[in-house]
Amino acid sequence: MWTRDAPLAAEHRRLRRAGFTLLELVIVILIFGTLSMASWPSVARIVTHSRVNQAARVVGHDRSRRRRLRRRAAAPSRPPRA
Repeated sequence: MWTRDAPLAAEHRRLRRAGFTLLELVIVILIFGTLSMASWPSVARIVTHSRVNQAARVVGHDRSRRRRLRRRAAAPSRPPRA
């Protein structure tokens, strides 16, 4: 039997099916968590190498700056022009 509310009921059924179920969301979260845990050691290693490289750059810069300052201090000064 066709009623005035039949189109609304069909629209309501369509809207109820649109979206994700709780089970689907839980599965996606579990997959995401598993992938994150699997990649964590690689990410931690990359971060550690990055920090070590940054420290090495800072130490190298400090050493070269110290050498320049020592050379400048050891260089004989010119006598003033008369």
